[in-house]
Amino acid sequence: MAYLSNIELYYSHPDSFSGTSVKVTGEEFSHLTRVMRHKIDDDIYVTDGCGKIFTCRITEIDKTFLSAEILSVETYENKFQNIFFCIPKLKSPERFEFALEKCVELGITNFIIYESMRTVAKSIKVERWEKILLSAMKQSLRSYLPKIHSLTNFKNILELDGTKI
Repeated sequence: MAYLSNIELYYSHPDSFSGTSVKVTGEEFSHLTRVMRHKIDDDIYVTDGCGKIFTCRITEIDKTFLSAEILSVETYENKFQNIFFCIPKLKSPERFEFALEKCVELGITNFIIYESMRTVAKSIKVERWEKILLSAMKQSLRSYLPKIHSLTNFKNILELDGTKI
């Protein structure tokens, strides 16, 4: 694999991988073709969010998708798979999103977001949070897509199995 600082990482859902090819659609496709202006025969790096980074060569560009041939695969271990980061919804959305982003950069892949007695922010913006997690994963060249497991209150967190720190 190239020097990590020189690569741009893209995400494609695990279902879009088939044998020796991958199909990239949606926002990632638009970014690849319209923003980064990749062409046929360009090499790109795509992750499935499940621990693999694929080195691919673009073979076809259509109006809504691109196909790429998989040249090689790097598999990475999730060292923090059993660590759940519990974070309350903060009053400031900017601080909350910043905290999510920094945790992903540190390698956290499991989040439990809860409401405490003093939680001011009541809105739940799971789609926005998932976009932030995806963006942070790609920016920090992580191969695991972080998950938001539940939105619960603090009492339910105390009842979960596992070691509590």
